[in-house]
Amino acid sequence: MTNFTILDTTGALRATFGFAAILFAPGYLLAWAVDLFGFRRCTLLERMAWAVALSFAISPVLTQLLGRLMPLAVVAVLFGISAGAVLLLVAIDRSSLWIPVNRHTVLLGVFVVLGAALIVGELIDIQRGNRLFFSVTVQDQAFRVAFVSGISHSGIPPANPLFHPGAPSPLRYYYFWYALGAVCMKLVHVSARQALIASSVWAGVGLTAMIALFCRHFLGVRDRLHRFILAAVLLLTVTGLDIMPVLYNLFATHEFEGDLEWWSSDQISSWLDSILWVPNHTAALLACLVAFLLLWRTREGGTRRQIVAATLLAGVAAASALGLSVYVAAGFAMLMLAWTGAMFFPERDIPLVLRNAGVVATATVLSIPYLHDLTGAHSGTEERAAAGPAHLFEFSVRQMIDTDTITGLPVFARLNGTHPVLLDQITRLILLLPGYALELGIYGMVLVLTILGRKSLNPAQRTALYLALGGLTIVSFLRSSVIGNNDFGYRAAMFPCFLLLLLTAEKLTAVNPKPQTGAKLQAAALGLMLLLGLVGTGFQALMLRVYVPLHVAAHMPGYEGLPEAAFEARTAYAAAAAVIPPNAIVQSNLLDTDDYANVANMLYPERAMVTDAEEDCGAVFGGDPSICSRTQQEVRSLFVLPAPAASEARARCREWGASYLSVAKTDPAWQDASGWVWTLPLATERSGTTPPVAGEAGASFRVVNCGSSVTSVP
Repeated sequence: MTNFTILDTTGALRATFGFAAILFAPGYLLAWAVDLFGFRRCTLLERMAWAVALSFAISPVLTQLLGRLMPLAVVAVLFGISAGAVLLLVAIDRSSLWIPVNRHTVLLGVFVVLGAALIVGELIDIQRGNRLFFSVTVQDQAFRVAFVSGISHSGIPPANPLFHPGAPSPLRYYYFWYALGAVCMKLVHVSARQALIASSVWAGVGLTAMIALFCRHFLGVRDRLHRFILAAVLLLTVTGLDIMPVLYNLFATHEFEGDLEWWSSDQISSWLDSILWVPNHTAALLACLVAFLLLWRTREGGTRRQIVAATLLAGVAAASALGLSVYVAAGFAMLMLAWTGAMFFPERDIPLVLRNAGVVATATVLSIPYLHDLTGAHSGTEERAAAGPAHLFEFSVRQMIDTDTITGLPVFARLNGTHPVLLDQITRLILLLPGYALELGIYGMVLVLTILGRKSLNPAQRTALYLALGGLTIVSFLRSSVIGNNDFGYRAAMFPCFLLLLLTAEKLTAVNPKPQTGAKLQAAALGLMLLLGLVGTGFQALMLRVYVPLHVAAHMPGYEGLPEAAFEARTAYAAAAAVIPPNAIVQSNLLDTDDYANVANMLYPERAMVTDAEEDCGAVFGGDPSICSRTQQEVRSLFVLPAPAASEARARCREWGASYLSVAKTDPAWQDASGWVWTLPLATERSGTTPPVAGEAGASFRVVNCGSSVTSVP
């Protein structure tokens, strides 16, 4: 019997090494070729940090552009060649392999290894016999696995793997990160899920590298550098005071969510959350940070060649950020506009304005093909189809604490009836600072202390404070409006949070030889918040893994038999994968979108589908939403009682361009012995084989062949 835990772990490990050719080698080669900031004379650790950072800046947009000219398999070969070239350079210059060994660098290495192990352990399935236990993160990862798998089959520009009502629909989404995952699949022959898990590992590696570079080249730390970097990197394990409202809800209502962040309707995610759930947004943050750091370094002077190279690379990084996350890139662009204005008017820094203009021009030119993808496909929900596309942003006060706790009071009953929107916005404004206090925790306290001591700040610290305050202001009053979730507020907040992490590291590592009474109280408060933030992250990591097993053990509705059903589904899909072509369309029953069985049907086949179970049919990622309801109704009609005949199932599959249907024992159509479930051949059976009869002993999940041919996704 296959052990899927071991399979996922070994595959993710192989993919992690494969990503080194994508997210390390290109940046190393580029920095060495142009000798960026004296790269060839840097220590090995600093060169490694620059290699990772620059690869996050150039590999996404480079993959997207190359993928339009050649198959992704060829792109993978090119990345492999770049890795070989790096090994050759290192072999030639063996003297550069020296690494300073001290307790701080050793602890940093241990932290990176343990962090990678934690990330893999959080994202894989845990198997016990014939039972599989999900992590809560599969609710989001299922969609991302579909994108990685879809791009590996369709190439670039990609097709939407979640909506195929008879013909492929162009993907209208920020897909650059998933393209890198698809290249990794080709390079080291892993599954889409294993590549996605490895990409989260590299998101953590990228954050570590970026912290080191900002400590050295932005804050200008020289003394105690390794100690400072270690302290800053360890802060990735510290979140806000989220544990307090979560524990309150747990003891007051005996309820808890699968993720620590879900107590807030407008969360500011922990670093663990961002790495596990949305590595693409984390990668976009890293690309933006590279662009900013390059611009910052050019302010210190340099040759014309160095300044031009840094400006062009910053533009490439900005183009990558746009394709990794529109929301992170948009927030960064707003901040850079404000920063440019702040630098220009008092100092008349015309060179900075010209360099920023060069960044915008470079990013715009490189983004033209991707922008064409975004504007060239239908998108949106069916309800909005007639009204045209919605605005990307809208003004609204951020809501972290539920306003119903105040607006529902009897004293506000009249105002709630006459001006509910006004009351809601006023209440949000009142609760804004308490919400930030809970979400930011120690970082919020450091922000306040930094504001109070702003007169003693150096230029880098003042810039960090300005950008942190500016970023928090933007995400406090501007939100995304395309979907219900405030993705802009969630993701654009990462930039100010990164700067607050650096300021917090400075505060914690500062040496105060004669602390006064006030300083002792301040240190005690910081220590308490640090502890609560660390406990919060630990609780979050634990709940992501044990939430589903706890609900299974408690026999909660919707969870009974889930581990067995997940194992049956994955086993059936794994067996069918040997005969199902990669570009086949496989459709399952459309269960409740919150049902983990529905998640399994997206996660395990790694094939495109006719439609997903969401209200928008997946058309929000590209496709004509006007046919959404009809398509979903037709899919559901196959899984009801009495089950349609095999001939009708085949007709539907031909209409959709699908070739396979998957069905579970819990689907009503399973019970009809004369329906298509039992009269169509299994995907693993040869043509002409007599189908088994209903009720026979064996699996409780079937993947059947409903078409004689496979529709290719161009």
